[in-house]
Amino acid sequence: MRARLLFFIAICIFNLMLAQNYNKDIQGTWITVFKEMKDGSSYIPKSCNPFPNKFIFVDDKFCINKQNNLCIDFTIIKNFIKTSENSGYIIEKVNSDSLVIVQSIVGVEDDKLERMYFLRQEKVLDQQKKINTGKNIFANSLFFPPMKKNLSLVLNEFFKRKYKYVNLNFVGSIIIYPQQNKVSTEIKYSSDNNTERIDYIKYIIDHTFNIWDLKDFSNYDSVTLPFILEIKNENFGDGYTYKGVSLNFLTQNINDFNCVNGILYQNLKKSNDLFVKGINATKRKKYDNAISFFNESYILNNSNIDNLYNIATVYTMQNDILNACKTWEKLKDLDQIQGKELFQQNCKK
Repeated sequence: MRARLLFFIAICIFNLMLAQNYNKDIQGTWITVFKEMKDGSSYIPKSCNPFPNKFIFVDDKFCINKQNNLCIDFTIIKNFIKTSENSGYIIEKVNSDSLVIVQSIVGVEDDKLERMYFLRQEKVLDQQKKINTGKNIFANSLFFPPMKKNLSLVLNEFFKRKYKYVNLNFVGSIIIYPQQNKVSTEIKYSSDNNTERIDYIKYIIDHTFNIWDLKDFSNYDSVTLPFILEIKNENFGDGYTYKGVSLNFLTQNINDFNCVNGILYQNLKKSNDLFVKGINATKRKKYDNAISFFNESYILNNSNIDNLYNIATVYTMQNDILNACKTWEKLKDLDQIQGKELFQQNCKK
């Protein structure tokens, strides 16, 4: 009995020491460099935002992208980062420079859980400084000066005081001169020829030098940040109105707004409604309607590949293996493990 008790105490001490080591090892700021799903499927992004996720561990606080509203408490149990009663992250690998974690959510299958590969921020910055050896550089997603205050918020504050929100688009570049304490704005395209409004936008941005954290960029003569800017005043119906200024960096394609910001609210809502209609139509054995609903839902939100799995399932209910195979092949081409397996099991090569 005493031997069992000593063994139990030893195990408890070992687990406590292991958790303390993991807590120490993960402290700091980590930058995502790759994502996949836990089952090995390719990760399908919900937007084309060029910036990687940033995970920050400070003592017992965990923050995403350094946003205060996304900071939560966490505890370490063995190699498990517990962030809530039913969710957290499993540490698969950690060393001085790299971290691999996978989401863990009770009741969620492996093809819905993300595996994330990180490098420590200091490692990423060191690599980027070795790459960017010139004096005049263009920022990229891994080497971009942080903002002490979000520039979109700054622009919104000015517009609330000075101008009414109108529907406008701008394309340009912000050029920061770290050694001259200066910012210059170039507007290459505007959907409005109102020079007063264009000059006002430039004036606001040109006076934002103090919002940029340039400690890693002080040796450069200039840092260029391509951007697109959108001012909107739009009523989407259903009581939803949007007024505001959005600013997206590292692109000069005005069509990237919807892509960078993710799916439009109205499209996401409609996609979800169509998905539910597809489920209900399947239950009522209205199979053609169900396929149509799932197809429309997928067109509006192609990150929801459950639509494709459901389409294939409905085809099998109709004994239409040919079209089921075509749908599984789409999933195979999207590098989805379950889709590959279903295609290999049921379809001729």
